[in-house]
Amino acid sequence: MAASASSRRIVLAVLALVVVVCVAVAVVSLVRSSNSASDTPTAASDTTTTPAAPSQAAARQSGAAAQAIASITRNDPADPRARGDINAPVVMIELSDYSCPMCAAYYAKVMPRLEPLIDDGTLRIEFHDMPIFDSPYNSTIGALGGIAAGEQGKFWEYLDRAEQRSLSDHPTWTPELALEIAREAGVPDVDAFRRKLNDADALAQLHTDLATFQSWGITGTPAFFINDRYIMGAQDPQVFLDTIEAAKNDKR
Repeated sequence: MAASASSRRIVLAVLALVVVVCVAVAVVSLVRSSNSASDTPTAASDTTTTPAAPSQAAARQSGAAAQAIASITRNDPADPRARGDINAPVVMIELSDYSCPMCAAYYAKVMPRLEPLIDDGTLRIEFHDMPIFDSPYNSTIGALGGIAAGEQGKFWEYLDRAEQRSLSDHPTWTPELALEIAREAGVPDVDAFRRKLNDADALAQLHTDLATFQSWGITGTPAFFINDRYIMGAQDPQVFLDTIEAAKNDKR
Protein backbone atom coordinates (compact mmCIF):
# COMPACT_ATOMS: atom_id res chain seq x y z
CA MET A 1 0.00 0.00 0.00
CA ALA A 2 2.81 2.39 0.90
CA ALA A 3 4.55 1.74 -2.41
CA SER A 4 1.30 2.29 -4.29
CA ALA A 5 0.67 5.62 -2.54
CA SER A 6 4.24 6.68 -3.25
CA SER A 7 3.81 5.82 -6.93
CA ARG A 8 0.62 7.87 -7.14
CA ARG A 9 2.39 10.86 -5.61
CA ILE A 10 5.19 10.57 -8.16
CA VAL A 11 2.70 10.38 -11.03
CA LEU A 12 0.81 13.44 -9.73
CA ALA A 13 4.04 15.39 -9.33
CA VAL A 14 5.10 14.56 -12.89
CA LEU A 15 1.69 15.59 -14.24
CA ALA A 16 1.85 18.90 -12.34
CA LEU A 17 5.31 19.58 -13.78
CA VAL A 18 4.06 18.86 -17.30
CA VAL A 19 1.20 21.35 -16.82
CA VAL A 20 3.60 24.05 -15.59
CA VAL A 21 5.94 23.49 -18.55
CA CYS A 22 3.05 23.59 -21.04
CA VAL A 23 1.79 26.86 -19.56
CA ALA A 24 5.27 28.41 -19.68
CA VAL A 25 5.77 27.33 -23.30
CA ALA A 26 2.37 28.76 -24.27
CA VAL A 27 3.09 32.12 -22.65
CA VAL A 28 6.58 32.32 -24.18
CA SER A 29 4.96 31.74 -27.57
CA LEU A 30 2.44 34.50 -26.82
CA VAL A 31 5.17 36.95 -25.83
CA ARG A 32 7.35 36.23 -28.86
CA SER A 33 4.53 36.48 -31.37
CA SER A 34 3.19 39.68 -29.81
CA ASN A 35 6.61 41.33 -29.69
CA SER A 36 7.19 40.72 -33.39
CA ALA A 37 3.70 41.89 -34.29
CA SER A 38 3.96 45.13 -32.34
CA ASP A 39 7.18 46.25 -34.07
CA THR A 40 5.44 47.19 -37.35
CA PRO A 41 1.90 48.50 -36.85
CA THR A 42 -0.08 48.89 -40.06
CA ALA A 43 -0.39 52.49 -41.33
CA ALA A 44 -3.55 54.01 -42.79
CA SER A 45 -3.76 54.51 -46.57
CA ASP A 46 -2.80 58.05 -47.66
CA THR A 47 -5.47 58.85 -50.29
CA THR A 48 -8.01 61.60 -50.89
CA THR A 49 -10.70 59.53 -49.18
CA THR A 50 -8.64 58.07 -46.35
CA PRO A 51 -10.38 55.12 -44.70
CA ALA A 52 -10.39 54.61 -40.97
CA ALA A 53 -7.01 53.50 -39.68
CA PRO A 54 -6.71 49.73 -39.30
CA SER A 55 -7.01 48.50 -35.75
CA GLN A 56 -3.68 48.16 -33.97
CA ALA A 57 -5.14 45.77 -31.42
CA ALA A 58 -2.84 43.06 -30.11
CA ALA A 59 -3.77 39.54 -31.16
CA ARG A 60 -6.01 37.38 -29.01
CA GLN A 61 -4.60 34.24 -27.40
CA SER A 62 -6.28 31.06 -26.15
CA GLY A 63 -5.57 27.79 -24.38
CA ALA A 64 -2.73 27.55 -21.88
CA ALA A 65 -1.49 31.09 -22.54
CA ALA A 66 -4.88 32.58 -21.68
CA GLN A 67 -5.07 30.37 -18.58
CA ALA A 68 -1.65 31.54 -17.44
CA ILE A 69 -2.67 35.18 -17.79
CA ALA A 70 -5.83 34.50 -15.80
CA SER A 71 -3.78 32.78 -13.09
CA ILE A 72 -1.97 35.98 -12.10
CA THR A 73 -5.08 38.18 -12.02
CA ARG A 74 -5.71 39.07 -8.37
CA ASN A 75 -9.38 39.97 -8.91
CA ASP A 76 -9.70 41.38 -5.39
CA PRO A 77 -12.26 44.17 -4.82
CA ALA A 78 -10.13 45.47 -1.93
CA ASP A 79 -6.88 45.43 -3.94
CA PRO A 80 -5.05 48.71 -3.16
CA ARG A 81 -2.95 48.39 -6.32
CA ALA A 82 -5.89 48.11 -8.70
CA ARG A 83 -8.21 50.70 -10.21
CA GLY A 84 -11.59 50.25 -11.83
CA ASP A 85 -14.77 48.24 -11.43
CA ILE A 86 -14.18 44.69 -10.20
CA ASN A 87 -16.73 43.58 -12.83
CA ALA A 88 -15.15 45.52 -15.71
CA PRO A 89 -15.19 43.52 -18.97
CA VAL A 90 -11.52 44.34 -19.60
CA VAL A 91 -8.72 43.78 -17.09
CA MET A 92 -5.24 45.08 -17.85
CA ILE A 93 -2.36 43.59 -15.89
CA GLU A 94 0.56 46.00 -15.92
CA LEU A 95 4.06 44.65 -15.27
CA SER A 96 6.31 47.51 -14.24
CA ASP A 97 9.59 48.47 -12.61
CA TYR A 98 10.21 51.52 -10.45
CA SER A 99 13.46 52.39 -12.23
CA CYS A 100 12.17 52.20 -15.80
CA PRO A 101 12.00 55.32 -18.00
CA MET A 102 9.74 53.56 -20.51
CA CYS A 103 7.31 52.72 -17.70
CA ALA A 104 7.27 56.40 -16.82
CA ALA A 105 6.70 57.27 -20.50
CA TYR A 106 3.68 54.93 -20.56
CA TYR A 107 2.36 56.50 -17.39
CA ALA A 108 2.73 60.01 -18.83
CA LYS A 109 1.36 59.51 -22.35
CA VAL A 110 -0.97 56.48 -22.19
CA MET A 111 -2.51 56.51 -18.73
CA PRO A 112 -4.40 59.81 -19.24
CA ARG A 113 -6.09 58.27 -22.30
CA LEU A 114 -7.23 55.29 -20.22
CA GLU A 115 -8.80 57.30 -17.39
CA PRO A 116 -12.21 57.67 -19.13
CA LEU A 117 -12.36 53.90 -19.62
CA ILE A 118 -11.70 53.33 -15.93
CA ASP A 119 -14.35 55.89 -15.00
CA ASP A 120 -17.06 54.40 -17.24
CA GLY A 121 -16.52 50.84 -15.97
CA THR A 122 -14.90 49.42 -19.11
CA LEU A 123 -11.38 48.94 -17.75
CA ARG A 124 -9.78 47.69 -14.57
CA ILE A 125 -6.01 47.97 -14.14
CA GLU A 126 -3.94 45.78 -11.84
CA PHE A 127 -0.38 46.87 -11.13
CA HIS A 128 2.14 44.03 -10.75
CA ASP A 129 5.80 44.49 -9.87
CA MET A 130 8.49 43.15 -12.19
CA PRO A 131 11.71 44.56 -10.68
CA ILE A 132 13.90 43.75 -13.64
CA PHE A 133 16.21 46.71 -12.92
CA ASP A 134 16.88 45.74 -9.30
CA SER A 135 20.51 45.36 -10.29
CA PRO A 136 22.00 47.93 -10.34
CA TYR A 137 19.19 50.35 -9.42
CA ASN A 138 17.70 48.63 -6.32
CA SER A 139 14.19 48.90 -7.72
CA THR A 140 12.82 46.35 -5.24
CA ILE A 141 13.06 49.15 -2.67
CA GLY A 142 10.68 51.21 -4.79
CA ALA A 143 8.41 48.18 -5.17
CA LEU A 144 8.35 47.53 -1.42
CA GLY A 145 7.50 51.20 -0.98
CA GLY A 146 4.58 50.81 -3.37
CA ILE A 147 3.28 47.82 -1.42
CA ALA A 148 3.70 49.75 1.84
CA ALA A 149 1.91 52.81 0.46
CA GLY A 150 -0.89 50.58 -0.79
CA GLU A 151 -1.42 49.17 2.68
CA GLN A 152 -2.19 52.74 3.77
CA GLY A 153 -4.40 53.58 0.78
CA LYS A 154 -1.80 55.71 -0.99
CA PHE A 155 -0.45 53.43 -3.71
CA TRP A 156 -1.49 55.47 -6.74
CA GLU A 157 -0.26 58.72 -5.19
CA TYR A 158 3.08 57.02 -4.47
CA LEU A 159 3.27 55.57 -7.98
CA ASP A 160 2.54 58.95 -9.57
CA ARG A 161 5.43 60.60 -7.76
CA ALA A 162 7.75 57.65 -8.33
CA GLU A 163 7.11 57.71 -12.07
CA GLN A 164 8.02 61.38 -12.19
CA ARG A 165 11.48 60.39 -10.92
CA SER A 166 11.92 57.94 -13.83
CA LEU A 167 10.97 60.07 -16.83
CA SER A 168 14.50 61.02 -17.83
CA ASP A 169 16.67 58.30 -16.31
CA HIS A 170 16.86 55.18 -14.12
CA PRO A 171 16.68 56.39 -10.51
CA THR A 172 18.77 54.46 -8.00
CA TRP A 173 16.50 53.56 -5.10
CA THR A 174 17.37 53.94 -1.43
CA PRO A 175 15.17 53.77 1.67
CA GLU A 176 15.59 57.53 1.95
CA LEU A 177 14.21 58.09 -1.56
CA ALA A 178 11.24 55.80 -0.86
CA LEU A 179 10.50 57.67 2.37
CA GLU A 180 10.75 61.02 0.60
CA ILE A 181 8.20 59.90 -1.99
CA ALA A 182 5.96 58.43 0.71
CA ARG A 183 5.84 61.78 2.47
CA GLU A 184 5.05 63.57 -0.81
CA ALA A 185 2.28 61.03 -1.44
CA GLY A 186 0.70 61.67 1.94
CA VAL A 187 1.37 58.25 3.48
CA PRO A 188 0.10 58.80 7.04
CA ASP A 189 2.19 56.32 9.06
CA VAL A 190 5.77 56.76 7.94
CA ASP A 191 7.12 54.41 10.63
CA ALA A 192 4.94 51.54 9.37
CA PHE A 193 6.03 52.39 5.84
CA ARG A 194 9.70 52.23 6.87
CA ARG A 195 9.22 48.82 8.50
CA LYS A 196 7.66 47.43 5.31
CA LEU A 197 10.82 48.28 3.40
CA ASN A 198 12.49 45.49 5.41
CA ASP A 199 9.73 42.89 4.91
CA ALA A 200 11.61 39.74 3.91
CA ASP A 201 8.46 37.87 2.83
CA ALA A 202 7.38 40.69 0.52
CA LEU A 203 10.87 40.87 -0.96
CA ALA A 204 10.90 37.12 -1.58
CA GLN A 205 7.54 37.39 -3.36
CA LEU A 206 8.93 40.12 -5.62
CA HIS A 207 11.80 37.86 -6.63
CA THR A 208 9.42 34.95 -7.22
CA ASP A 209 7.17 37.06 -9.44
CA LEU A 210 10.16 38.36 -11.40
CA ALA A 211 11.38 34.81 -12.02
CA THR A 212 7.90 33.75 -13.16
CA PHE A 213 7.56 36.57 -15.67
CA GLN A 214 11.09 36.00 -16.98
CA SER A 215 10.33 32.29 -17.42
CA TRP A 216 7.47 33.39 -19.68
CA GLY A 217 9.97 35.13 -21.95
CA ILE A 218 9.27 38.69 -20.79
CA THR A 219 12.59 40.51 -20.87
CA GLY A 220 11.65 44.15 -20.28
CA THR A 221 9.13 46.54 -18.83
CA PRO A 222 6.50 47.79 -19.14
CA ALA A 223 4.47 44.82 -20.35
CA PHE A 224 0.71 44.43 -20.38
CA PHE A 225 -1.83 41.63 -20.49
CA ILE A 226 -5.21 42.99 -21.60
CA ASN A 227 -7.61 40.11 -20.99
CA ASP A 228 -5.98 37.49 -23.23
CA ARG A 229 -3.97 39.93 -25.36
CA TYR A 230 -0.38 41.10 -24.87
CA ILE A 231 1.38 44.43 -25.41
CA MET A 232 5.10 44.97 -24.87
CA GLY A 233 6.47 48.43 -24.18
CA ALA A 234 5.15 51.99 -24.04
CA GLN A 235 3.32 51.74 -27.35
CA ASP A 236 1.26 54.52 -28.91
CA PRO A 237 -1.93 55.17 -26.91
CA GLN A 238 -4.02 54.03 -29.88
CA VAL A 239 -2.57 50.53 -29.61
CA PHE A 240 -3.93 50.33 -26.06
CA LEU A 241 -7.29 51.84 -26.99
CA ASP A 242 -7.74 49.48 -29.94
CA THR A 243 -6.73 46.46 -27.87
CA ILE A 244 -9.09 47.40 -25.03
CA GLU A 245 -11.94 47.87 -27.51
CA ALA A 246 -11.21 44.50 -29.11
CA ALA A 247 -11.02 42.81 -25.70
CA LYS A 248 -14.37 44.33 -24.75
CA ASN A 249 -15.91 43.07 -27.99
CA ASP A 250 -14.55 39.58 -27.28
CA LYS A 251 -16.98 39.42 -24.37
CA ARG A 252 -20.04 39.99 -26.56
